[in-house]
Parts: sequence; C-alpha cells; structure tokens
Amino acid sequence: MGIKKGVYKVSVVTAAGIESNKKSFTVIVRRPKIIRISHKLIQTGLEVRIVGKNFGEFNDKSQVIFDNTEAYVYDWNDESITVEVPEINVDEKVKISQIKVKAGNGKGSNTKLIKILPAK
Repeated sequence: MGIKKGVYKVSVVTAAGIESNKKSFTVIVRRPKIIRISHKLIQTGLEVRIVGKNFGEFNDKSQVIFDNTEAYVYDWNDESITVEVPEINVDEKVKISQIKVKAGNGKGSNTKLIKILPAK
C-alpha cells in the first residue's frame, strides 16, 4: 500500500538527463484514532458509525474489532467507518465492549468503550 515509512531522497531529472541535487524527506505512517462513535448504546446487528482520523484506505487487512469479534464493514474512508455490530454474547442487560480499528497499514487504533444491548 503506497510508500513505506522511512527516510527517502528525491531529485528531479530534466528531459536532457541532468539531475538536480537530492533532498531528503520523511514518510510517517500515522496511527488511526477513534474520536467518537455514533451511538453510546448499540445492539447486535445494527449499524454504527466510527468517526476518527488516519483510517486510510480500506484493504484486505482493514478491520474493526468488537472485543475479539470482527465486524462487517459497510463503508470505510480516512475519517469514518460504518460497520454492522457483530454477534456478541450479552449475558446481562448490557455489556461493555471495546472497539478498535486496525488500518490497512497494520497500525491499531486507540480503544473506545461502548455499551451493547442483547439482540431482540
């Protein structure tokens, strides 16, 4: 997925083949961050929107995890993700669950807590 993190050098080569001096630049891969979740109280099977930053582009490594269960992703962009709340065993009236985003670049986000109601 694109250029990897690290220090690189860049130069310009003219049509005549003359190369400029080289300049260094650094590529930083930012960690995704969950800022807020659309609902404070959710239910298995319903959609929830996760708002944040640095989620990057969706690929086969992108995931949203509720506790240890991966959610189905409906929509994914750099600043928001819409998922279906996965089947999670809720033994009581409400379960506190952790949500975490794993971006396609392999970086994991911060964790947010959310309350999940049992399925109807």
